Amino acid sequence: MSGLDPVRGFVGARLEAALASPRPEAADVLIQAVRHRFLVGIAVFAAASLVTLNDAVLGEGNVWALVAVLAIPAAILLRGRPRLAALALVAGGIVLRIAMAGVWDADQVSVTVAAGRAALEGYNPYGHGYAAAVPPGAPFPYGPLALLVGLPGQIVESAASVATMLLFILTGSWVTLGLYAADSFAVHSATQGVNDLTPGLLIAVGFLALRKRPIIGGFVLAIAAAIKPYAFAWFPAAVGYAGLPALIGLTGGSIVLWSPLLEWGVGNFVKSVAMARGVHATPNALNIPELRVLGIPIAIAGLWVRKWEVAVLLGTIVFTVVLFFDHWASRGYWLAVLPIMGIAIEEWVVRRAPTIVRVLRGVPLREAFALQAAGLTSLAPLESGGPAELRPGRSTGSALGGALAPGSFAAQTLVAQDGESPTGPAVGEAGDWPER
Repeated sequence: MSGLDPVRGFVGARLEAALASPRPEAADVLIQAVRHRFLVGIAVFAAASLVTLNDAVLGEGNVWALVAVLAIPAAILLRGRPRLAALALVAGGIVLRIAMAGVWDADQVSVTVAAGRAALEGYNPYGHGYAAAVPPGAPFPYGPLALLVGLPGQIVESAASVATMLLFILTGSWVTLGLYAADSFAVHSATQGVNDLTPGLLIAVGFLALRKRPIIGGFVLAIAAAIKPYAFAWFPAAVGYAGLPALIGLTGGSIVLWSPLLEWGVGNFVKSVAMARGVHATPNALNIPELRVLGIPIAIAGLWVRKWEVAVLLGTIVFTVVLFFDHWASRGYWLAVLPIMGIAIEEWVVRRAPTIVRVLRGVPLREAFALQAAGLTSLAPLESGGPAELRPGRSTGSALGGALAPGSFAAQTLVAQDGESPTGPAVGEAGDWPER
């Protein structure tokens, strides 16, 4: 018997007691939310765009930004072809970003450009400050690859913002797309100097690639860390999930991409990091730096992770503990977390929806999970509005060359409500459950 069995039994008993009372109304809401997930994404886009449009129209006088609102009816009309409809949301998000360009500026991109030019001219980019920083004199504390990737300037982060929205389309992450496309801070950051969008895109792509191409996935994560070192937070969980191939990609990529420090000096890089911490005298985070060591055991625990979503979560926890227990943290850091966490949460909720619905209907927790383990993963509400039926679904292809796991709900076809063989596209392509 495993030493964890008593703990699991206790937790399971408490959960069953807490969920003993059936909640059919909540089950119905969940059914509709998952079946019409694309419409939920449109609603999120509409709600988030209200704040952004207020800034663009009333704050900046860009009345033409209201064109972005047309994305909402366009997406609704095209909802039968969700990927095409989602492009309307992307277009709306691009309009919002153009409308808010230049309203305020962060200094990360400008410092990166200045450091990149210094490196091209033969100077050491580390160990000293730059006049382009705010306040002047702040250093370049990022990875060596940022000098090359960030050299073109703001266009890199703007392009990463659009590419991230396209990634949400490929993975069928409609709710996350609606939020990312229209959220005020995400919109501002895409054009105003924040340099967290490119690492956020690479972390998401890397973790998705770990499922089928772990060496490539590990290498992409190494690229992300060579731009902004906080991506190291996901390394242990990536190795735990994908094993030796991921370790090869992570280690090989890191050795190559960080090799310029042999010329510029590891000490100078450390000095830049220390200088960056000293620039921000006023705390804006939790300011308990002693507790950052909690990230170490969590990272070590990641080496035993075997589930993709858990690996994503543990990496995010390490990231949050190390950065936000410090005395200062950038809001832009959340843009590195949002893509991969949004994809993972949406996929988990949709895949686990049948189990959750059965629990809400009053089915004991153990029985609900047993049905899930048996492969009964499709949920087809009866026309009468009675309890949901669980029926086995068929695995289909998925986006990103099969990057989604075989058990991913986004890679499954749902059974037709009349019990006939399914003929429609995968959820990842259709965007929601079959309409009545």
